[in-house]
Amino acid sequence: MKAFVFLFLFSLFSVSSLLASMSGSHEVGQRFAQSLQKSTEKAATSTSPRLVPGYTTTTPPEAFLTAPTLGDAALRETNRTEAGQFLKATTSDRQKFTIDPETDPLFRKGDEVLKNPHGAVGVLVERGVEERGEAVMLTCEEAGSPVQQTCHHQLEIEIAITPGWVEETWSCGGYDVPDYSDHTNESGGRPRRYMRFGHSPNNPGCRHGGCAVNHQRIEHPEIITITKEEWVDDCARLEKLTDEGRCQYESKVCTDPSSTKMIQERPLTKDCWQYRQTYTCQYPSKNTCSALRAKGCVQTASRCKERVGDVCVAFEQTYACPFTKKGLKKGRVGVGSPFCITGNCADSSYKANGEMLDVMAKLSVFKEMQKDIQRGSFEIFKGTDYRCSRNCIDFKDCCQNMKGWGTSLHLARCSSEEKLLAQLKDKNLCHQVGTYCAKKVLGVCVSKKTSYCCFGNKLLRLIQEQGRAQLGISWGMAFNPSCRGLRPEELGRIDFSRMDMSEIFEDIMASYKQPDVSGVQTVTAERLKENLRHIQAGTRKQPLTTGENGGL
Repeated sequence: MKAFVFLFLFSLFSVSSLLASMSGSHEVGQRFAQSLQKSTEKAATSTSPRLVPGYTTTTPPEAFLTAPTLGDAALRETNRTEAGQFLKATTSDRQKFTIDPETDPLFRKGDEVLKNPHGAVGVLVERGVEERGEAVMLTCEEAGSPVQQTCHHQLEIEIAITPGWVEETWSCGGYDVPDYSDHTNESGGRPRRYMRFGHSPNNPGCRHGGCAVNHQRIEHPEIITITKEEWVDDCARLEKLTDEGRCQYESKVCTDPSSTKMIQERPLTKDCWQYRQTYTCQYPSKNTCSALRAKGCVQTASRCKERVGDVCVAFEQTYACPFTKKGLKKGRVGVGSPFCITGNCADSSYKANGEMLDVMAKLSVFKEMQKDIQRGSFEIFKGTDYRCSRNCIDFKDCCQNMKGWGTSLHLARCSSEEKLLAQLKDKNLCHQVGTYCAKKVLGVCVSKKTSYCCFGNKLLRLIQEQGRAQLGISWGMAFNPSCRGLRPEELGRIDFSRMDMSEIFEDIMASYKQPDVSGVQTVTAERLKENLRHIQAGTRKQPLTTGENGGL
């Protein structure tokens, strides 16, 4: 028992000693680590950065980049590097393809496979076939990318110079009467104005040639007066396009800031001598491709029709439009054909009716007319007057569209009505009436406004635009637009057969819902089981189950 107690106490003492030793070692290690940290921090702060491998400068060129100069720096870098040249070349030569998920064969085939995955295995079936003719190749026009164009404002100054002069006075006493006369310096220097004093009764010894008792000399510097300070520019063409709604303000940057120039051999310093204004312009295009896409045509080629610099602003697109004809022949279709799980494999497709979309568009017109008539309105398809402003001095444009995050930032300081107008324009719901000067300063227009008539949907805008063109109804003046609706008697005089509704064909197809024909034919459980057995077997060893009348 004593031996056991002794062994226990010895073990306890050993453990305590070990713990104390470990704690001491930990403290020593911690102090060593802290000393290393302090020396490292001291070395980092005291070491010259020029000793660091790869060090160039504490102020690299990128440190001086600002928001106005970032674009120019990026452009210079693009022109200098091989990768930039490659991107520039591929961008300028890039073709434009528009893939419509609703009509493109790849998407449609994928949808068919998802709806009927068993049919993709290619089980042999008998089915009706179609005679497909060659696709009809049609061309259309589509707008390309917007292009940026620039112009400059240059400060022109004229000055008038009043020469400096020297004033000298001589005085012989307080009783002299001054006499002023101007003399020109014979050496060609600045003219001098002398103050001469005549004789005084109380100072008879004073003579003109010796009056130098009190002599003063004052030099007057020349005076420079600015007689003309005017900004001249070459922006008239771009401003006209902006008034027409084809361009919008992008940026205004001072390209010649805080410098001194010699005007009539005199130095003159200004905060800015030249501004560069950048406009983003969208060139007009007929945009006739939407009707072909809505009819199920597939794009096969793209050709640039018009360029501005390196940017293609208009494309000629080629579409292949399907042509099918229903056949009466029977045949066996091989692997890859859609398989009908019910055995009803007759193809019920038909040749597309090219007039269907136009008919649906015109029926939509009458539906909209009915809405206004039921509300008891004497004017149908009435629009709303919206206006936006442009500050020509600050280059602030509230008539921009909402497309793109950069443009949205430009509209941050605009009114809520102007932001709403931008959204309506993006949806093609507005007709631009015109632009007028809203404010002038010293005969110069510093603020402009553009007026629009906006409608509830694109269909109403098309009716108003094409109907007014037929009837000769004006949109009013830019400062007083006429957004009134059409009267019933005016609608009666419109020839709807002459209206082009192709712009809204895609919208009609997007809202069109295919009829549900799932319950048209009766499917029995026996027929389903029989055909499922064929799928599992992977081949057909016997004819499909027939109905009472011998049909599939």
